[in-house]
Amino acid sequence: RKADAVTGQTKGIVKNIVDRGFDEKKVHLITNGVDTEFFKKENRDDEFRKSIGIENKFAACYGGIHGLAQGLEVIINAAEILKDKENIQFVFVGDGPEKKKLIDMVNNKGLKNVTFLPVQPKANMPRIIASMDASVIPLKKLDLFKGALPSKMFEALSTELPIVLAVEGEAANLINEAKAGIVVEPENSKAMADAILKLAEDVELRRTLGSNGRNYVMKNYSRDTITKKLEDILENIKR
Repeated sequence: RKADAVTGQTKGIVKNIVDRGFDEKKVHLITNGVDTEFFKKENRDDEFRKSIGIENKFAACYGGIHGLAQGLEVIINAAEILKDKENIQFVFVGDGPEKKKLIDMVNNKGLKNVTFLPVQPKANMPRIIASMDASVIPLKKLDLFKGALPSKMFEALSTELPIVLAVEGEAANLINEAKAGIVVEPENSKAMADAILKLAEDVELRRTLGSNGRNYVMKNYSRDTITKKLEDILENIKR
């Protein structure tokens, strides 16, 4: 109540603050963003693709924590649906409490179309993301996540990767507004598999969605744009 300005990372957070009786004139939306010079499609590395066996494949990537909130088994089940599509490979990058369970699922199902990579230094991520063909971003189907904006979403948009988003609420609205991906129902493996297959079979669609995403993030979520917005808020505080 004593602050001159309050910021929230999502529209849902901002609304929650205002709904609690705080002055909406001093509550501002300052979202996560991305360094658009750090994450860009020019970082694509064909040698890296070859080193992990995806040089002639469509690679759908999940990069991030392998935790309970993400419900990553939906990706494994989608991979099982698409196991006969030899040109499609699912790539997991990262670690977390659910990783062993996911690896066990893949082994038990006898899947050959799923690759697990270890946690990577931040400096490696622009090259890894740019070397993929689509980004898969899921969360559990919970009301809690309807106000979430996963930061990995902005990295994919900046890199011109089409996104398969299995998240409800604010994130889904963003991807639909940007026309930068395909939004599917959370925890729905069939819908996810259909979306990935559609992208794998349509190069022009991938290019269009990717270009849309880059343009949208440059306008709304680049670090430079967000920094300027925060600067304006600070300069307009009246003392």
